Parts: sequence; C-alpha cells; structure tokens
Amino acid sequence: RVDASAGKALPWLAALWVLVATLILNLLAFDRMPRIPDEVAYLFQAKSFALGHLYVPAPPEPMAAALSYDWIAIADGKWFSIFPPGWPAALAIGVALGLPFIVNPLIAALTLPVGHALVSRWVSPRLAVLVTLLLAVSPWYLATGASLMSHSLTLLLVLSAWLLMLTQG
Repeated sequence: RVDASAGKALPWLAALWVLVATLILNLLAFDRMPRIPDEVAYLFQAKSFALGHLYVPAPPEPMAAALSYDWIAIADGKWFSIFPPGWPAALAIGVALGLPFIVNPLIAALTLPVGHALVSRWVSPRLAVLVTLLLAVSPWYLATGASLMSHSLTLLLVLSAWLLMLTQG
C-alpha cells in the first residue's frame, strides 16, 4: 500500500538515491567517457563553450579527414557541433569545473522533486509517490542520468514548465 504522506521526504530521498546511483553508474560502467557519437559532439561543443567560443578553428586540411566525426562539422574554417546549444551550454558548466560527468546526475536527481510536485498537483499525491518510485528505479532513467545525453535536461525543463503553468493558473 502506498501512503501519500510519504510524499514529503520521498522525493528528496529518491533524488539522493538517483544522484548516488547515477554517479556510480557513470564512474564504474561509463568510466566518465562519452559512449556514442551524440555524447562526443555534446562534449566537444561544451568544451568549446567553456573556452568562450561558439566554434573552434578547423584543423589543418591534411588532418581534417582524420578528425572527421559524426555530428561535428568542419565548414568555412570552423569546427563545431551540429546540435542546438542548450544542453552543451549546461554541460559546459561541468566542463569548466572539470566535472562534466556530474551534470546529468544532478539534473536527474533534481527532476524527481519537480516531477513529484507536478503529479501531486495535477493528479494526486498517491500517484506522485508511485511515479517518483518508478522513476527512481527505472533502468532507462538511471542510465540516461549517468550519460552525457540531453534527455535528463529536457525532462527537467518540460516538467518544470508544466509545474509553472499549474502554479500560475
């Protein structure tokens, strides 16, 4: 039986669990490294942003073919990621601190209290408890929170926008 009174501490305890679990997964399974081309491009762009640049100079022509990579373009003497700047800008904060691998675990953890608050207001506190618990143990959610992908930030921003709409309406 799920007790809705568990709603006060649960989102924060679940957030702590998600933070620890995603950090462990990131450190031990993902080795703090990008695993797919998207992550490489995001990290490349975040490093450019952390240096204060929207792009970096293209490598010399003889090296350009060797440094060619999915989702990272070389055009008109500029070397840049093809992705929109939102997620890489957030990731750049972690890059600037030397801790890019901690950005998504923090975002994934913060999403739980926001999601809990949204579902509590929109549907019911009881369902909010269930949603929070399901997110906290979801393998997909934990893996995404441990990655360098943009999914966690997107979810946090969408849930935050919905919560703001509910509280303003």
